[in-house]
Amino acid sequence: MPRRSSRNIVETKSCPEIFLNPKSVAVVGATERPGAWGAFIMGGLRSLSYPGKIYPVNRQADQVFGIRAYKDLRDVEGPVDLAVLAIPEEFVEETIASCCQKKVKGITVITAGFGETSEHGRKKQEALAGLAPMASAC
Repeated sequence: MPRRSSRNIVETKSCPEIFLNPKSVAVVGATERPGAWGAFIMGGLRSLSYPGKIYPVNRQADQVFGIRAYKDLRDVEGPVDLAVLAIPEEFVEETIASCCQKKVKGITVITAGFGETSEHGRKKQEALAGLAPMASAC
């Protein structure tokens, strides 16, 4: 049963299940642009015949690979088990806040621009590192 931590983060006892076998995946930054992480992730889900719901999130597209796209994660109809954020670093914090509002159970971030790029990036990474204990609480 999920419980709330003192940091207002939903913790779940089945964390590995959320990441290894999610029933629904939102790909934030989904695109058909070759070489983009969002296209790579969408392609992988499709080529592996992922059996769950796929929710592409793209502010400009109505569809991504023939699947209805949402302008904002919070517009997705239905629950989201896992959100994969394939977006520029400057949008990560805002999108994590949207994930919390949507009650997304797990988040994976695929981006650059944190500790490997600058002191400012390292500080942002440290600020977001508080989310990591969610998985260790399993």
